[in-house]
Amino acid sequence: ARHMDTPLLLERARGLATQSRGAACIVEELELGPMLLEGVPGLVRWDEGGGDGVAACREAMRALQGFEIWQTFGRWVEAEEGAGRQVLGEDVAQRMAWARSCDADAAAAARSCMALVEQVLRNVLGGDAVLVLPPTAAAPPAHGSTTVDAEFRKRSFDATALAGMS
Repeated sequence: ARHMDTPLLLERARGLATQSRGAACIVEELELGPMLLEGVPGLVRWDEGGGDGVAACREAMRALQGFEIWQTFGRWVEAEEGAGRQVLGEDVAQRMAWARSCDADAAAAARSCMALVEQVLRNVLGGDAVLVLPPTAAAPPAHGSTTVDAEFRKRSFDATALAGMS
């Protein structure tokens, strides 16, 4: 995704490649977004109109994780709420409320997309290549911060959703 620090990532990858011993290393920048949308037609369901396959992967992964988290913890959350206990912080409670809306059909579609994303990445990379992505999209929130910016969370998930799909 373009909002990541691509030039810095490429510079570091090239530095590591030159340090490798006996291995042929080629470092190149890939535009994964369009490649993913073309190779995984089902991702269109999660494309927010920007034509960004990486963002669509993020949204597919969110749908799957939302479904799974609600299946795992939904009854407990409902029981605690029903007893008048607030056991989740406000931001987590909001995300759990959203997770409640994630259904099995969306989760199944996301799982299908995940398998195709893995295949597209394997085809692009071949058998002897690696995909290097930053672990997060930006610096972490300030120490002692009590909230995490929603945009930071969204951009960071762009960087990690592909790892979960491959």
